[in-house]
Amino acid sequence: LNLNVEYLFFQDSIDPGYNPILWSSVSGGVASGICGSATGNALYFNSAGSRFAATASVNVLNGGTVYFSLKIANGIAPCDAAETGEDVVLEYSINGGASWTIFQTYNENAYPNFTSLSAAIPAAAKTTASRFRWRQLSNSGAGQDNWALDNIFIGTINNSIYPFTWTPVTDLSDEGIPNPVAT
Repeated sequence: LNLNVEYLFFQDSIDPGYNPILWSSVSGGVASGICGSATGNALYFNSAGSRFAATASVNVLNGGTVYFSLKIANGIAPCDAAETGEDVVLEYSINGGASWTIFQTYNENAYPNFTSLSAAIPAAAKTTASRFRWRQLSNSGAGQDNWALDNIFIGTINNSIYPFTWTPVTDLSDEGIPNPVAT
């Protein structure tokens, strides 16, 4: 048997607002429930120009998962529908945000309600100082093509947190070896 323990170390429920210590930058988004939320407030994107939220650098050297709830609006203001090409992407940076690599794309018409999502951290993003960014590829300006992000969590693999042992040890071929046979 193989076991990986995922330790939740980054958590922002955006309620009542987002925690600025956890984010390197937020553009075009505010904490609000005007277009709904998964719980409390959400990070609601409605302004003209770039719309994104980028985490501060986090240690995901051992890998892990990014968890969040996403809504890409499909109604009228203040939840104006996004059009074709106004998808939201999840990106990573391993150089402090100087460059970004897309590793997930969320289609503009697939998330009309808050949906809990997860994305495994890619091998190339496994560093001691990785950043993650949600970004809308394009929008038509303020009051249009709205989207929201809520309940953001990042977990990293850390098997040293909880020790695991077999009991009774009489069921192991040899308790002192790394790969015993269990019956």
